[in-house]
Amino acid sequence: MAKKVKVFDQQPVNKGFVLWQLSNQWQRGINSVLKEYDLTHVQYILLEAIIQLGDFYEHVSQKSLADHANANTMMTSKVLRSLEKKGFIIRAGQDYDTRAKDVSITREGKALYKKVSRRVDQFDNQFFGQLGTRLSSFINALQSLTLQ
Repeated sequence: MAKKVKVFDQQPVNKGFVLWQLSNQWQRGINSVLKEYDLTHVQYILLEAIIQLGDFYEHVSQKSLADHANANTMMTSKVLRSLEKKGFIIRAGQDYDTRAKDVSITREGKALYKKVSRRVDQFDNQFFGQLGTRLSSFINALQSLTLQ
């Protein structure tokens, strides 16, 4: 990896640019982990969201998944279709609205998620572990921006 050079130490920090760089660096790492399991990051996030929401609700709709993940509804539908083709989820029409779909995770999907989430946690712990005691403050700051 090329050595990072501070080009203009006296210039104000472009916060968006630093966030973009960090996000790209993290995404490259997480994507290399997920590639081992033939998953995209969005597929992984939606599997996780199905499990999270399934712990609280009897029925999980595609719309509630998109809202929970803060994702586009059409993109969520397309990604769920690909997860269904892989056998990791089941989508079923709702009685009151045939266009709406409820989503559930299959046994294979749960097993895959469990395996992948361990690797994702390992990667995240390594990547963000560099923050040491500042990690909690970092997470809190990110969450406060996410909730805006």
